[in-house]
Amino acid sequence: MDNFEWTSGYNSPYGIYYVDRATLLRTPKLSAKWYAQFLANEISCDNPKSTSNRGFSDN
Repeated sequence: MDNFEWTSGYNSPYGIYYVDRATLLRTPKLSAKWYAQFLANEISCDNPKSTSNRGFSDN
């Protein structure tokens, strides 16, 4: 989820999900999908590309 920053409000997106401010719909970024794989032990820190990123897009 995005973080509120005192100097820029919600204008600078943070976090691993895009948030549509009008509908509050959350869409995972590529980093969220990577993190889910990491937690499932499909990717290690020693070999971060051990699982293919095919099918992941950051849009």
